[in-house]
Amino acid sequence: MEKIRRLLKRFKEDEVIFVLSTAFKIAGIFLFILFLGSYLLWLLVSMNTIFIEANAQIQILGIQSMYNNYVLSQSLDNIQYVFAFLIILFLGGMYIGLMLLRPFKAIKVYCDKKANGENAEYTPDLFSEYKLLTRFSEFFFQFLNEVEKDGEIKKVTIPPQYTKIHSPPFDRVFFFHFGLIISIIALTNFICVSWLISDLQDGILALISNLVKDKDLSVAVFINQQEHIFESLKIFLSLILVIYYLLLSFHLYGKVSGAIFGFFSTMRSFMKGNHDARVHLLGYNHIRSAGRAMNKYIKITCERYSEKKDSK
Repeated sequence: MEKIRRLLKRFKEDEVIFVLSTAFKIAGIFLFILFLGSYLLWLLVSMNTIFIEANAQIQILGIQSMYNNYVLSQSLDNIQYVFAFLIILFLGGMYIGLMLLRPFKAIKVYCDKKANGENAEYTPDLFSEYKLLTRFSEFFFQFLNEVEKDGEIKKVTIPPQYTKIHSPPFDRVFFFHFGLIISIIALTNFICVSWLISDLQDGILALISNLVKDKDLSVAVFINQQEHIFESLKIFLSLILVIYYLLLSFHLYGKVSGAIFGFFSTMRSFMKGNHDARVHLLGYNHIRSAGRAMNKYIKITCERYSEKKDSK
């Protein structure tokens, strides 16, 4: 019972909520495209049903029921694959959420250990790095290590490339890595949706050919145009996929870019001599634990080494 309570409490944590919401957003786009594609296919099926009723041989009865049952059975046969793909997609979304939080997690772990007096080494993840955050945080933590050695907090000259930054910059390197992963997810989405449509397309066209008069020129033209309609449907859904995943990429990047600048500006201000500088994050609940850990480490450093300086 206690384990269940801990698990439920874990799901209420801001970091976990962020990771799960990211996974739901990524999987949700696929579900939206799937439902949109299903609706468009339903319109196409309705049109085909009317056409078959008008052109099928007279002795064939229950054409509409036969046609609808066939489409439904084909869809049910593939539902297990769709469900499996959704699970994989959801896990991929969780990985992306963890990847976005990983640099902040590294800062939190390091600051917690240093605040508790433990030996720690700051090793940011290069693949998921935010260029501004990881490079400057290495510089900042090296500065604090020097403070420990000297027993005194001194002002430091900030490198010129960091002095002119007054707003969150766009991290092209990180966004390239991040966009590459999102592109792979979008591509797998497109492959899955295209496979589902193609599988249904083959069955629909085969059913039409069996039910209607094969020698009728209008039927041949209709079947040929059906192939163009299915291809147009795939292209349309792929464009929607690209647009939605592109928007999602910027949306998720916006969930961390402001926090990156918040950490950076706090570290820079502290190194310039403002020892009251602390990380204050509004609207970034999923990163607050890392901010609290850094604030605690900075506070302890000030208490330890400001007192030594005063005693001198």
